Amino acid sequence: MLIYVTFLSVVVSSILFFSIKSLIFRFYISINSVLFTLPAIIEIMFDVTHPMHQAESSIYDSALMFVIIWNIILGLSFNIFQKKIPTFYQISDFLKFSPIQRPNNYQSVYFSSIVLIFISVIAKWKLISMGGFQMSGVASSSPLLQLYKLFAIFDLLVLIYIGEFKKNIKNTLINSSLYILIAFMVLLFALFSGSRGQIIYALIVILVSHRELIKKNIILSTIAFASFFPFVFIVFPFMAFLRNNNFDFSAAIERMDSFINGIQFIILDVLSTRLNYLEILGKVMDYVNENGIQGGIIYINNFIGLIPRAIWPSKPVISNDSHKLGHDLGILQPMDTTTSIGLRPIGEAYFELGIAGLVIAFILGIIFAFFHKQFSVLSKSPVAFSIYLYLILYLVGRDGIFAILPGLIYVFIGWIIFFSIMRFWGIFFKQIIGNLYQSNKSFNENL
Repeated sequence: MLIYVTFLSVVVSSILFFSIKSLIFRFYISINSVLFTLPAIIEIMFDVTHPMHQAESSIYDSALMFVIIWNIILGLSFNIFQKKIPTFYQISDFLKFSPIQRPNNYQSVYFSSIVLIFISVIAKWKLISMGGFQMSGVASSSPLLQLYKLFAIFDLLVLIYIGEFKKNIKNTLINSSLYILIAFMVLLFALFSGSRGQIIYALIVILVSHRELIKKNIILSTIAFASFFPFVFIVFPFMAFLRNNNFDFSAAIERMDSFINGIQFIILDVLSTRLNYLEILGKVMDYVNENGIQGGIIYINNFIGLIPRAIWPSKPVISNDSHKLGHDLGILQPMDTTTSIGLRPIGEAYFELGIAGLVIAFILGIIFAFFHKQFSVLSKSPVAFSIYLYLILYLVGRDGIFAILPGLIYVFIGWIIFFSIMRFWGIFFKQIIGNLYQSNKSFNENL
């Protein structure tokens, strides 16, 4: 039975991928295929499953069928609403004609980018002092915590924006040098944060920013990608060892030496455990069958989260207690006291609403269609595409949507602050250059 359901999942995902020409939708379908369909393929081909998987269980069959129906509803919803939702030209015109993306302003853009990175570094330093930078840290309850987290991602936003902006600039040496420096800093900070997601996001951003070059040299790019891609899987166990050893790099490397039995072993281990959300969805479905649904109350957090804590000081913490959830589902070992389990929107929807959770797929399709309609038409605008790409990473990378509305507002506030700072320091830089030019001109005239 699993073979037929897996084949159907591959066929449906392929049809949706090639028939709906949208970056956000294709990215989502690709990630879903890796997280849900690929674990089934791994079991069929290599007989490798999650350590907590029960051999006699058939949860993969029903879970994968639910994923298939979810993807179909998401695709239909996206297709319908991308035709009905209008493009707000007030937004698109503002993004299209923003002066900070004009090629002749490249010096101002580079100067303001350095300022933004400096702000990011300061924010990360503050987060380190508050215990909120590394994944295993316990952050203090400072009212400025979220603001520091917002400023801390400015280095990634700079990497995204410069990757798009530099395509219109002819001075390739300066462009390449600055971009490589920023990319190195982003990856280095991601490594020290202990976040696998941040490393993966940075690598995706780097690949997307070079998409034209990859298409132009498709054969060479395919060979290079096929050679390098397997080693990306090393990131997953290494970051886990790093966090478990209190960020002692030498201890983490020693653990890796004893853990590695070959690159194939690492790939199968990662795909069958850390990236196996099919097992989690199956456990969710078993749990719901035995204990019933939660009722969807958690989605009210989307509206609670819109109220600032300054107005509502006693506002409850918005969380789904994913650590306790992992134990309730039987995913975590009893002695595990640190690991958290994400359900992804599919698992969360079934956990809260059961089969009726398919309505969340419909809603998600509307959200994807809205942002696709506003930003995809401006793919040549560095500002618009930068926002679009980060939105894709944010939406597709989420483990749930129980607080997606305040999160989206948070994202847009971040971009507004980001581009406002870039605009202000760009103007300031131009004034400095203009004053220096006038001073130099007057000096030469006096001579």
